[in-house]
Amino acid sequence: MESQWYLSPIFDSYTLVVAIVATLTLLSFLIRPAFPNATRKHRRALNFIRLTLILLVAVAMLRPSHIRTETREESSTLIVLLDRSRSMEVTDVSGSESRWAFLRNTLRRSLPELEAAGDRLNWKVYMFDGSLEAATTDGKSPKLPAKPTGDQSDIGAALDEVLRREAGQRLAAVVLVSDGAQQAIRPRVDAQRPARDLARLDTPLYTVVLGKPRDQVQ
Repeated sequence: MESQWYLSPIFDSYTLVVAIVATLTLLSFLIRPAFPNATRKHRRALNFIRLTLILLVAVAMLRPSHIRTETREESSTLIVLLDRSRSMEVTDVSGSESRWAFLRNTLRRSLPELEAAGDRLNWKVYMFDGSLEAATTDGKSPKLPAKPTGDQSDIGAALDEVLRREAGQRLAAVVLVSDGAQQAIRPRVDAQRPARDLARLDTPLYTVVLGKPRDQVQ
């Protein structure tokens, strides 16, 4: 925590403030109150009052302000978005391992690193096909189905729905794991729209493409 005082003199001029204070002080000594019967004690009291008023005027013209800066480390949320459409069962990733099995194993191996971030990083796992579903957790580990069963892969709608659910949260990044192909009969949302929203929020979008999508090696 840092604490500092700042002065903002009128017209940004310390010289003007000094000149005004000097003039008022000089006048206070030149102009004497017309109290012929005033005792020395009374005159001292009057002088003290006048000097106090001049000091208050000086402080008002200097316009002091106190600023306290406190730095706090806020937590952020990492979103992991997993494609659970049936195309993720294709075994073209590593040997005889399916895309989905590779995804589950990779996520399991990544858990210690995610948990090591502690309170600084919250992370949530969502699965999508034609709709979006938050993965339930077993302790801290997300529970993923043994096999993907979705008929569609609506990437745009999934990203859009994630942003709606996480509105107001400070997002560290969104990680999208898919075979790279949007396979939706009627896509509800153009994928470019949530991508633009993420860019506006200054939230990185990382795409991880598994396998060989239709007619294209990724």
